Amino acid sequence: MKIHDFHETTIAELTAKYGFKRFQGKMWGFDFSRQNLTSMVGLPSHLNHSLSIAFNPKIKSLEGLPVEIDHALDILGTGITSLKGIERLTFRITGRKGLIKLDSSKIKSHVLGLLRVKGLGEVNDQTFLGDRIFVKSDWEMIIAPYLFTSDRSNELLFQCQNELIDAGLEEHAQL
Repeated sequence: MKIHDFHETTIAELTAKYGFKRFQGKMWGFDFSRQNLTSMVGLPSHLNHSLSIAFNPKIKSLEGLPVEIDHALDILGTGITSLKGIERLTFRITGRKGLIKLDSSKIKSHVLGLLRVKGLGEVNDQTFLGDRIFVKSDWEMIIAPYLFTSDRSNELLFQCQNELIDAGLEEHAQL
């Protein structure tokens, strides 16, 4: 059976029927991409691998997101429009920084929490405009320099928040 032929719609259903290790891949650790899932509820709170839930457009929130992931999180192609709660995430990677892959044009609120994600170093935007042209969103252009600093103090958080508000991105400026 191919991985995309499963018909269960929750992590709990998939793992109960096929076992959690069935979804452990070489490149993305645990790969639940293209499963027609409706949520992340049922995932363990700590993963010693990366996690991909890409191309599950029925997943609309971060509910069920583990609090610890090894290296990368791929939420590209989901229905997630708010990053509310992302600040609870921690990347446990040694010698590198964590990565989140997403389509920034779909994210409409709560991006400021990215600055509170421990170990995060990069947000990899996969927004396409035309044929293979990547376009960074306004919020991503503002927040990107703050991700590359080791000082993520409250002062810098408020500075980034003010920049988002000044750019007319009040919803994005929420934690």
